[in-house]
Amino acid sequence: MMRIMARRTKAANDPYGEFELIEANRLHREGKTTAAMVELARAEERPRANKHNIRFLRCIWQIDAGDFSGLDEALIHANGVGRSDEALHLKARAAKMRGAMKEAHQILQRIKKPNHLGLQLKVSVIDGIIRSGDCAQDERVQLQRELDEALVLARRVTAES
Repeated sequence: MMRIMARRTKAANDPYGEFELIEANRLHREGKTTAAMVELARAEERPRANKHNIRFLRCIWQIDAGDFSGLDEALIHANGVGRSDEALHLKARAAKMRGAMKEAHQILQRIKKPNHLGLQLKVSVIDGIIRSGDCAQDERVQLQRELDEALVLARRVTAES
């Protein structure tokens, strides 16, 4: 109980909403989507919170839940604020959720600077294509190389953050 109170006290002094974002991510990983969305909304209320990242994260979670209703608006927003990589990430995630793994892979290849979530998605998509057996042997070898590179890069990005 004291640890929770201490966290809330620190969170109250956090103008960026980082504590709420960490909590939201933890809750989402545990499958507590409603509680995660509440924490995300709390983070968004912080005066210096990165509203763009929160918006993209909310859209990612909605897509993962099979809800594509916010996708078009998020894509317009991402492109409007010059975040084309995030727009591509959202498109690729939506393609993956529709079962279009090869389309998702093609979209992911256009991302110039992949972030941690983008690299996780790339690993998942490539692994899905390889496991499906829906590719020729030479394509499988190329995909395995890409998968290995993405895993190395994901580890590096994780270590840097």
